[in-house]
Amino acid sequence: MNTFNFKTQAGRLAFIISETGLTQSRFGEEVGISKQQVSNIIAGEREISDPVAMVIEYKFGFRKVWVLTGNGNKKEHKRNSHEIEALNSDIQLLRKIDRMPGVKKIIEDILILGTEDRVIIEDMIKGLKKKKNEFLFYYIEITFQYLSI
Repeated sequence: MNTFNFKTQAGRLAFIISETGLTQSRFGEEVGISKQQVSNIIAGEREISDPVAMVIEYKFGFRKVWVLTGNGNKKEHKRNSHEIEALNSDIQLLRKIDRMPGVKKIIEDILILGTEDRVIIEDMIKGLKKKKNEFLFYYIEITFQYLSI
């Protein structure tokens, strides 16, 4: 019988994999990481990322907070379709943030700003998006004019 150290992410992940009955390789495929990454986490050389913990919660029911910290209950209650849809959306957003260098730091910096400064940044972003859309419409208009000739 295995004993697991629930005080570490490594021990909690080993327990979760044992509970699922999957191999490390198959478990990695299910949560979107490589077998090597799974091995590194179990060896204590790497930590579980927030998006991976969310996928573990979604697919296997082990609460994200428990997976990451060991606090709270291990298992999550059953989710309804709206909760699942919201969780999927959050997972996709977190993966986008993780994949884009520097974006996580920008978001962290924005979160420590005051309300007025965040409003200024929000307005700047809206202006940039509007500028991009205006350029796109101009480009489409020119293309149609060219094709009409």
